[in-house]
Amino acid sequence: MLLAVYGVCYTLDLEKSALLALWLSVFLFAKLGGSKRSIAAAGIAAVMLAWFLPPNGSLTVTGVDNRLALALFVLGTVVDSRVVEGNQWLKRWITTSDPDR
Repeated sequence: MLLAVYGVCYTLDLEKSALLALWLSVFLFAKLGGSKRSIAAAGIAAVMLAWFLPPNGSLTVTGVDNRLALALFVLGTVVDSRVVEGNQWLKRWITTSDPDR
């Protein structure tokens, strides 16, 4: 799924939008699959992003702005996955707690 999202953005020359599309894909993984799957998806998305950042076709990321974008992407996706998992845990706890206690 991540490869398809990035492939569409790359073929349509939407490299800047690919960050957002990958982030939203990882967020969807967090919502549907849980924290562990979304962190794995974040790692895969980060490698894909590093591959397509300048210079293309290498995992070496050059330029301070590209390195910062990659670091913020990884940090944002990991934090989002943890927040989504915490939100789901809180909803389960509220619905299963006994209101008469």
